Amino acid sequence: MYRQVSAPIREARERNPVILPIVQAQFTAQPSVMPAFMRLTRELRSSVQANTMRSAELASLDVPVRLIWGADDPYLNRGVAEHFETLLPSVESSLLPLGHWPQVDDPGAVAGRLLELPMHARTRLTGEK
Repeated sequence: MYRQVSAPIREARERNPVILPIVQAQFTAQPSVMPAFMRLTRELRSSVQANTMRSAELASLDVPVRLIWGADDPYLNRGVAEHFETLLPSVESSLLPLGHWPQVDDPGAVAGRLLELPMHARTRLTGEK
């Protein structure tokens, strides 16, 4: 577990020292998020395998999807984003110059991307192509 969280936490501390104490407090507070985190970690491999078996179902998803990725994320890297782009019929990807926790690294940039009009709405309103 230490390896799984130590690098992202170290990166978060360097990029956004304000929010890190809030995240860390969730692990030390009572009740703690630690039991849920440990369960999630134990079940990660089986969850990934089960969800991989269902990935073809994503093609039938009939809603716009916006994926926001950190360009410097060593785990959920651009290759993962590109794979999701092949699975989702209506996807817009945003690659930001951030790490594993883009919402921690630069909450404003992530919020800005989330609040942008979806491409289909922008096209309808402005005539853009």
